[in-house]
Amino acid sequence: MPANRFFIPIPFTSNADVTLDGEEWSHFSKVMRGRIGDEVELVNGKGQLAVGVATECKKREANLKILSVKESPPVCPALALAQALPKQNHLEWIIEKGTELGVTAFHLFPGDFSEKKELSSNQEKRCHHLLVAALKQSGRLHLPEIMMHRSINDLRLSKESTFFGDTRKDAPLFKTVEVGSQEGCITMVIGPEKGFSQNEVRYLDRCAKGVKLSPHTLRAETAAIAAMTLLSHSLLSGCTRH
Repeated sequence: MPANRFFIPIPFTSNADVTLDGEEWSHFSKVMRGRIGDEVELVNGKGQLAVGVATECKKREANLKILSVKESPPVCPALALAQALPKQNHLEWIIEKGTELGVTAFHLFPGDFSEKKELSSNQEKRCHHLLVAALKQSGRLHLPEIMMHRSINDLRLSKESTFFGDTRKDAPLFKTVEVGSQEGCITMVIGPEKGFSQNEVRYLDRCAKGVKLSPHTLRAETAAIAAMTLLSHSLLSGCTRH
């Protein structure tokens, strides 16, 4: 991670003045011991990377002037994870590691066997905090989205570009060559700790391809990260990830 990279969720333009506050100011002031004249990198999660210089350091904020801005195009193809809600600590691990691996969108939904059925406002804030931290740590420039859905039936899935973790004995082993030339968005659907219900499997059979991610039975969080690792690696050829 660039030690001097900070997140400000606004559009960047050269010579504009911006402000670091909250946790970003605390990191700049207390951890990095930032001073007037220090240059830092700024990201906004929208594909922009800016270089700014500190012009004023106050008690609760620091003012910077943007010196330069670089633009980066969106990820192609996009990589989405549709995850049935697992336990909160497992979800946080999936959000953090999935962001590092290049997930562009997390579609969360309460599975029939999910122990959790929704996220509280504090849990949503915690997930957003993890997104930002993983964005900066991994060097990415596009912040993933987190979207909540009422059920698996609300997901917009296309059989040509959607896969799901299938534990049935006759499910084929996932071959990443299947996604190497995909465009648009590739989606992987992963169940909760107790797996998909029969109704969910019937639904997925109509709009996704069931695949094995391992010859062994994986925990929900392991399956999500294994799938994202395989997909991320398969999309490296000919794609630029940010």
